[in-house]
Amino acid sequence: YSETWVFVRNHCEKRLSELREKNDHVMAGDKTAIIRGQIRFIKEVLGLPNPKRKFNQEEKD
Repeated sequence: YSETWVFVRNHCEKRLSELREKNDHVMAGDKTAIIRGQIRFIKEVLGLPNPKRKFNQEEKD
């Protein structure tokens, strides 16, 4: 992988860890939903180099 991808991956993995930790301590449903959305987005970014990545129904349309 390129240096750029390694930088992006490292940043995303760090942020993912932070968000998971934060999500463990958030009680309000709306805040939890926002954090889960951020986690999902980061996981999508981390999955970009995977050619067998599964797409959501919305992405197929």
